Amino acid sequence: MCISRIQWIIYLLLLAGIGFVAWMFLLHTSTVTAPSTSEVSINDRHELELQVPLEKTVDLRKAFATEVQTHIASKKDFDLRSIYESYIDKIGANGMITEIQRMDPVCHFEGHDLGKVIFEKIGTIGESLTICQDACYSGCMHGVFMEAFKKKQEEYLKTHPAKPGEDPEDREHINMDVVKESIPSICEDPSVSSSYRPGDCAHGVGHAVTYLANDDWKKAIETCNLFTNKKLAYYCASGAYMEYVTIKGASDIVDPTKSLFYPCDQGEYPAACFFSKVGDAIRATQAKGGKSSDVIRACLKLPGLYQLGCFHGFGNAYIGPLQEDKLSIKDLCANGSLEDRQMCIEGAMMRIGKYAYEKGQTICSTQLEGVDQKICLDALSQRMYGLDRPFERYLN
Repeated sequence: MCISRIQWIIYLLLLAGIGFVAWMFLLHTSTVTAPSTSEVSINDRHELELQVPLEKTVDLRKAFATEVQTHIASKKDFDLRSIYESYIDKIGANGMITEIQRMDPVCHFEGHDLGKVIFEKIGTIGESLTICQDACYSGCMHGVFMEAFKKKQEEYLKTHPAKPGEDPEDREHINMDVVKESIPSICEDPSVSSSYRPGDCAHGVGHAVTYLANDDWKKAIETCNLFTNKKLAYYCASGAYMEYVTIKGASDIVDPTKSLFYPCDQGEYPAACFFSKVGDAIRATQAKGGKSSDVIRACLKLPGLYQLGCFHGFGNAYIGPLQEDKLSIKDLCANGSLEDRQMCIEGAMMRIGKYAYEKGQTICSTQLEGVDQKICLDALSQRMYGLDRPFERYLN
């Protein structure tokens, strides 16, 4: 009986010991695996830092919107970085995106400085793009690439002192060594491809390299050609030219030493350039008392791919009236050769596909037939930066 009691005491002590060890193990494990606030992952910290509950920022967001609108109305530009920097911690990136898109759903160029400020805060492309998502129709994404490449160049310049006799202005231009290794694969990076299609990404890279090249479009196109995939090089060029036309288009169009279509009538990837330029050319022609038909005649004087590219841009220039039913796609794209007309259709519908897909379906199905209708629907489905469209009319 005494032995039995002793055995029970031993068993109880063993069980108590095992329980104590288990409890200490669990306590230690929870201490190790449950991070403190300071140990939260970088991604979580940044998401918390840049996401402020909207219900807490109603008045501040109104003040932010007023400042942005006042700046654009008075300065006539989209240099909004200082405003964004002063508000991002107060209303978050989500608050700024909400207000910017409320003011203008497209808000493309308003989005550039937002992306720059987000990257400045976050420091990595992938996480910054996660916060941007598709804000301002990828304008925020373009800003992320701009700031990322700028930082990369600044780091390069710090570690590569100027050579004797080197022109300081040359050092302000993009140095191929800064980006040449990252360009070919940047759009394949999982942190980028999880948010954007390769063509969208390449277009954003194009904006960034023109920005970094101080609007030297030739140097920007050289950089785009670092993409080994020619289709991605084309879409990169479309972003490079768009950035150039946005910054320099107004001054170029009144410069008597430059043609109506400069630089699209001499640069590589003409359709990528004309896509952004023709609208300016039409407005400048009309301001002088001319008509859009004068621009069409100017297009018809261009050779080969330049002529095709010009009609591509002509289609894009009129997406507003097309969506408002003030103009039919059949009437808009009735000039030139068969290929000219089809490029015009693609120029209009690839952009409408991105911004107003259902309206585009109605336009294609009710205003065109046969081969033209098929081209219309294909362009619509590819949207702006699809890689499966026929590229024969786009590439040199």
